[in-house]
Amino acid sequence: MATLFFFLILSLSLYTSPSSSQLEEFTYTGFHHPKPNLTLNDAALIRKSGVLQLTNETSRLKGHAFYPSPIQFKNSTTKTVSSFSTCFAFSIHPEYPKLGGHGFAFTFAPDDQLSSSLPSQYLGLVNSSDAGNFSNHIFAVEFYTVQDFEFGDINDNHIDIDVNSLASNASASAAYFTSDSVKHDLNLKG
Repeated sequence: MATLFFFLILSLSLYTSPSSSQLEEFTYTGFHHPKPNLTLNDAALIRKSGVLQLTNETSRLKGHAFYPSPIQFKNSTTKTVSSFSTCFAFSIHPEYPKLGGHGFAFTFAPDDQLSSSLPSQYLGLVNSSDAGNFSNHIFAVEFYTVQDFEFGDINDNHIDIDVNSLASNASASAAYFTSDSVKHDLNLKG
């Protein structure tokens, strides 16, 4: 099982109305405050060093850390959807680096519990009976270190866009781009 750490900076900017300049924004520069503005559940904890740890070395764990205030992404009158941008740093430490450790997802969900969700290939988002249900109302950016044929993964080192399911709407091998638009492959397995 992978141990997942978030550190340094987590920042989210959300434009709440595409036609206006209204902006909801928050930034975490580490998690040193005794009561960080997060809802933690399952295996998630804040280490003394200020690192957010979502899981540990125990197999089949899930951990969640949610921003505690609801954010509206869709205007119910105009039906327009907001855009957002985020920046964060993370580290995945699998018990067996060559095998990976599944991964994690940056997600928007209807609540901060996801109590019926399962760990491992379900990433703490869904379970085996509701994967793919339109009623899930989940959007996720998945960082994954195992090729899971159940969901049609492209390889064992990829980033996916998921909507209501872990069968991805879009996938790409893990990589990053420098300021001069040069693509560099990235190994998510540590």
